[in-house]
Amino acid sequence: MNIYVLNNFPYSSPTKRLIETGEKRGHKVTVLEYDNLYLHLSDSTGGHDRIYNNETRLQIKDIDAVISRMGNNLDYGLAVLEHLQNNMKIYCTSSADGLRIAADKFLTSQKLSQSKIQIPKTIFSYKPKNPDFLVEKVGGLPCIAKTIKGSQGVGVMILESKLQTNTTLEAMYKSDMQLQLQQFLDAKAKDIRVIVVDNKVVGAMERTANKGDFRANLSKGGEGKSIELTQDEKDMAIKAAQAVGLGSFAGVDLLRANDKTYCIEVNGNPGDKFIEITGINFYENLFEMIELNTKNNTDKNPKKDFDTPKAEIAAENKWLSDAEKEFLKEKPQHHIFQILKYL
Repeated sequence: MNIYVLNNFPYSSPTKRLIETGEKRGHKVTVLEYDNLYLHLSDSTGGHDRIYNNETRLQIKDIDAVISRMGNNLDYGLAVLEHLQNNMKIYCTSSADGLRIAADKFLTSQKLSQSKIQIPKTIFSYKPKNPDFLVEKVGGLPCIAKTIKGSQGVGVMILESKLQTNTTLEAMYKSDMQLQLQQFLDAKAKDIRVIVVDNKVVGAMERTANKGDFRANLSKGGEGKSIELTQDEKDMAIKAAQAVGLGSFAGVDLLRANDKTYCIEVNGNPGDKFIEITGINFYENLFEMIELNTKNNTDKNPKKDFDTPKAEIAAENKWLSDAEKEFLKEKPQHHIFQILKYL
């Protein structure tokens, strides 16, 4: 199959690993740097929207599936993904809506709460001007402050004193920044990253924060090891991924504290250091899901090239001459009204 990857860093190690995994399974894997793509909307109601890589048009029939591995310039990347998935009807491993929700920490928390998933006490504010009230609502100090956007631990702070809290919230207020405060849960500086693919847990890793830090992200120098989850934790991870619309592929972060397990975040673009630590190559599961779903989609709905005029239908019209019908069989890409100049 021809599988495309939306990624602006084609030579990065994670992208190379993804390509190698797909090629070993017999696929052609091509990276599309989404910053270079142009999205074209047709004035036709017949489904003639297009996409261009610089000035080269990409044909629907040449794309079997799209994997999203987007990081920077996410807003534009999500527009690209929406175009591919819903305008051009190409199978994609992630939805634009799901990735948009996962990129927003409070929106993620809202979806988790709506799905009755255990989360820490949380309060969201724009221009936080009542620090005592906000802190009290999440159980007092210490508490966790998070900017709405950010990954790999960026924008996550611990507030331990009243002075620090007042200073931080004042800075947020003056900067017109949205802020999420969460209950501090003493998990001994550990959390759990769970990989969900095709609505199944494929593996889990416990992460331990670097000395002097409370954030267990590996990108911050934390350490990791493979662990087993309880069945309830597996069910929670799957339900959390589904809650934000990413049951097909997500990294779900859990935290064990107070004899409970909490869901902290859902990541739509989980890093592949998980693979190095656990030995579980979740890209294999991702390609397996593509193979299964694209086969099912093709069997039920044979792929149509919406960019090509329906020459086959036109060729059945009795008013066409034999020469015109023969021409359309040989060159179906030409519009019916263009054939006269060739006859």
